[in-house]
Amino acid sequence: MDPAGGNGEELRMLRRIEHNQRLWHWAHTKEAQNSGAEKPQPVLLPGEEEAYEAAEERQIRTQAEVASAFGLKI
Repeated sequence: MDPAGGNGEELRMLRRIEHNQRLWHWAHTKEAQNSGAEKPQPVLLPGEEEAYEAAEERQIRTQAEVASAFGLKI
C-alpha cells in the first residue's frame, strides 16, 4: 500500500487484525471445507478502490505498449 495514501499505519494494522479474525472464524466453518467457497476479503480503506483502479489502468496501458512494440494487439 502507498504510505502517502492517507491511511495511517494504525488503521492498516487494525484492518489486518480484523481480517485475520474473520478469516480464522471462517476457516472453522463447514463453508470453508467446501473447496469452492470464497474466503473473506479485507475491508477496503478509504481511497484504496480508486488506487487499485488506477493501478489496473496503468497495467493495461503498459501491456498494450509492450504488445505494440512487438507488433501485437491485445
